[in-house]
Amino acid sequence: CARAARVLRGGKMATSTAADSLTEEQAEELEVLASIYEDKFLPTEGDPRSFQLKVDAQDDGTGALESLVQPYVVVAVSLPADYPDVPAEFSVDTFANQNFPAQWKEDLLQLLNDCAEVNIGAPMVFTVASELEAGLLERLAAAPRNHKGHDPSATANDDDESSDVENRSSTQEPETNASSTKHMSKLQKRKMWDRGRDFALGDKPRGYDWMDIVKHLSRM
Repeated sequence: CARAARVLRGGKMATSTAADSLTEEQAEELEVLASIYEDKFLPTEGDPRSFQLKVDAQDDGTGALESLVQPYVVVAVSLPADYPDVPAEFSVDTFANQNFPAQWKEDLLQLLNDCAEVNIGAPMVFTVASELEAGLLERLAAAPRNHKGHDPSATANDDDESSDVENRSSTQEPETNASSTKHMSKLQKRKMWDRGRDFALGDKPRGYDWMDIVKHLSRM
């Protein structure tokens, strides 16, 4: 990230408007950012030092932009009281970015912070946003589940379904031979009975020797 030219550089005297609590330099930078980004610049209500920027990926003519589910990111920015003598604070954990993986967002944040560090001492937000915009299309194209035709929740659903199948498989009792008789005709079952076999276990039918036991007891 190249060091920003000292455009927007103004005095560091505090503005006379107490409600703003911004230096003239900070106020001027915010005014310029609002003019550049228009409706993509969203101030934070109640905090004049904080705002969000929507940064769009630029079309390279290859069709990559059209294939993206989300062709932009939203960056939250906060200006410390000593800014720009200290770097602006950035966050990509915004609601708009919730479908991007955590590691992907960490890498993106590292880019922003590195660029900010290089530009300490000068208004840096536009420079950092421009650096982000320059490589955003490639980063978005590499983001998992960010292509049209892919359900962002599909991976999670697949994992849940696989887990359910494994759980059912582990708890399901083994199928016995009795299930093999479910589709047998009554005649086939009777023939098996007559042969003295149990349909389920292949043993003699229950009670086959009851009469022998009764005869034995009557002799005692």
